[in-house]
Amino acid sequence: MVFSSTQHLSDADLRAMATFLRTLPQHRASVAEPVRVASEVLELGAKLYKAQWAQCHGEQGEGGGAAYPPLAGHRT
Repeated sequence: MVFSSTQHLSDADLRAMATFLRTLPQHRASVAEPVRVASEVLELGAKLYKAQWAQCHGEQGEGGGAAYPPLAGHRT
């Protein structure tokens, strides 16, 4: 079960979040300039994913039935 998920936010809270996010500067990654991530950051991300999300969303992000959608290849 997912606790404190955004699905539980009120419409007013969702609008407030959207309003805030629209104020942030946009960053566009260029195909000509791929983003380089340090190996330490990738390792930390892998540990975090395994500890927090892999149990529900799968080791490779493949998802787990209707309750846990696939994350791999998902645009968001």
